[in-house]
Amino acid sequence: MRGFTLVELLVVLAIMGIVGITAYLNIGTFREDANLKSAASDLQSYLRLAQANATTGLKCGATGGSSWSLLIKDRTAIQLRCQTQAVADSPIREWTIKAPAQIDSIEGIGTLNCFSVKSDDVIINPVTVTFSYLVGQAAFLDPQNQCLSESTGIQIKIRKKTGSLDLKTITVSKGGAIDVSK
Repeated sequence: MRGFTLVELLVVLAIMGIVGITAYLNIGTFREDANLKSAASDLQSYLRLAQANATTGLKCGATGGSSWSLLIKDRTAIQLRCQTQAVADSPIREWTIKAPAQIDSIEGIGTLNCFSVKSDDVIINPVTVTFSYLVGQAAFLDPQNQCLSESTGIQIKIRKKTGSLDLKTITVSKGGAIDVSK
């Protein structure tokens, strides 16, 4: 019966160590990728929920005929809101993007140099995406920067962490189309 030599055991242990270290380092990257995909998917779901609530005429309080909106308060806080003639704009649900993912920028489509926030800015201006009652078309409002309301759509870019090149883009057109791309 032949056993293993010390050199053979050390080689196997070294290979197992390298594989273990590689797997450990990739777990962090995998988690960041999952957070980015989750943040983009959740934001898209909330946009579609607001649109579906508006097009189906879901009541806001006791009153029908509501427009529904998503208020992007800052880089991580999002609110689902409803509004009717009888009910002032009121928050229904709030959601927070899980760190380290965050909104990197919000850009107008079809207008030159129309940014609500750029990636190097620290503070994001609140942006509201409102879906009209029964029709579901989108309108964009940024009180600090009026060019978003003139845009044919917006692109919301989410980064997995500051300085990262990996991002997801959610595009919302005035016609109501909502799309996620890399």
